[in-house]
Amino acid sequence: MKSELMEKRQRGTQLFPFQHYKMNSINENLFVPYHWHSEIEIIYVVSGKVNLLLNGEEFLLKDNHIYFINRELLHQFSSVDSGLVYYAYVFPLEYLDFKLEDYSQTTSMNPLSKNRLFPFCVAPSTPGYKQIRGEMIELLQISENKEEGYQLNVKACLFKIISILQQKNLFIENGTTGKNSSRAVRTAEIKGIVSYIQNEYKNSVSLEEAATLLNYSPSYFCTFFKVTFGITFVEYVNHFRVEKACILLASTTLSVMEVGFEAGFKNFSYFIRVFKRIMNMTPKQYRNQSIK
Repeated sequence: MKSELMEKRQRGTQLFPFQHYKMNSINENLFVPYHWHSEIEIIYVVSGKVNLLLNGEEFLLKDNHIYFINRELLHQFSSVDSGLVYYAYVFPLEYLDFKLEDYSQTTSMNPLSKNRLFPFCVAPSTPGYKQIRGEMIELLQISENKEEGYQLNVKACLFKIISILQQKNLFIENGTTGKNSSRAVRTAEIKGIVSYIQNEYKNSVSLEEAATLLNYSPSYFCTFFKVTFGITFVEYVNHFRVEKACILLASTTLSVMEVGFEAGFKNFSYFIRVFKRIMNMTPKQYRNQSIK
């Protein structure tokens, strides 16, 4: 697995790389492009529904459900309706390890780092759901408030979630099929495409060049991409660039034109048109909204 295909983002701080995100949709426009990371991600859907593409498979995430995305899995989110609100909590599992090989480290943490996986979904009917949901809500509140010593409380909540999952026998034993399986090959292909777009989005991203990376013809690549990602190659690149533009609009003082060029758009009018279509507002309106 190539590290250059990984999502490159600093979580929290260097001393405490734990991070929570609140995600919501306005007029059905939420879109988080395909990415992967080495951390565990917990998703708690408060309201609405969200489509998840996970290693090429599509799932509909429902409200009041809790989902776990295990390490190094490709995933992409897109909203289904305008009422979507969900929280994502991302944390490095190894930061929960104990220094000494005590009973908890040996029987709980070591298996999680080797051959044990978090369950995909904890539904309201799942044993232990109320306890896990309660810990998840407390985890998010602690992360929002960041009171003195909150780091210990964050770890305490995560340990409790892991303990409940183990107590209710909800963990999954990882049965690997080998690096040469068709799924592994497909995943590597997807990561190659994602890496290409991540590295080249400021430049000229070419469908033909992306197809060449996989030794596909342009026509077959178009079909492969649409089936795998759920949208066309051009639509995906535009969404990716708009996401980068949103970050720049909210965090820099660059002019709207400079933001468009920095995000990879070569034509200012096209940038405005695409941004408005995807975000249902102009870049200026988005910047004003993000400042409030």
